[in-house]
Amino acid sequence: MTKHNFYAKIARIHNRFNVPTPQVLSISNAIVATLLSTDKAGSLHIILGKTGSGRSTAIQLCRKRLQRNLKNVIVLRPSPLDEEFNPWRLLLQYYGLDFDESDLKIRTSYIPPPVIDLIELAEIDCIVFEDFSENLYKSADKQKAVEAWLSIALHTVCVDVILSTHDTAYAKRFANEESVTIHRIDEWNDDQEFSLFIGELQYNLQTKFKITVNLSVGRDQLYKLCDGNTGNLLNLVREYAVAELLSPSFANSDVAEYLSLKNMVGQNAILFAVKSSQR
Repeated sequence: MTKHNFYAKIARIHNRFNVPTPQVLSISNAIVATLLSTDKAGSLHIILGKTGSGRSTAIQLCRKRLQRNLKNVIVLRPSPLDEEFNPWRLLLQYYGLDFDESDLKIRTSYIPPPVIDLIELAEIDCIVFEDFSENLYKSADKQKAVEAWLSIALHTVCVDVILSTHDTAYAKRFANEESVTIHRIDEWNDDQEFSLFIGELQYNLQTKFKITVNLSVGRDQLYKLCDGNTGNLLNLVREYAVAELLSPSFANSDVAEYLSLKNMVGQNAILFAVKSSQR
């Protein structure tokens, strides 16, 4: 294995090794099925989960499938930290349109006429906004944000909105709102489902990355170290896979060339704990 191919394989593990959990798949399937139904009004879907739970993966799965089936699915990004939050501005800026700030006031159950015109002319079917509250620290700003997205979902233009956030307050805020569905991504429990997912990760490494590892042996230690968080678990398994790549069986006679990298990985305390549990 050449040095270039070796580093490329490590990069591929870190960039492409991502197995959606059953919860994430179930949530994305449910959202897509609802949005593709023919007899529906607009709706607001909020994917709620801790950092590393799979919110980003769920959003990406929804976006990819919807973009193949709907006319116009747009993906918005949070406002810069030094810019006052305004959802209407984000929509107009997405299309590079000029606007008068005085026309974009945020009020409950109100959408400015320029925004309505844009939605109708651009034939927007769905708005996707990952971590929409990321740069919102004031409760008043957060309230404005959810009111804005809800007003779009309730409007006769029939636009669906998919948001993700780690803020659990939104679950209570929309508990009795018929047009809003909260999709929770829970952390793993120490049970059979977690064991099955460990087996899926092991199978994925073997079939897609040609790396044979026995994750089941260190299953209990993996759960303890990831603390039920999918993101933490995937990072642990990535480190484990890289460590296997650095073994003599993969590096062959060139193993000495990668000793500095091998030592760096070996110093990782978390990885050391995982490897120790399998001896």
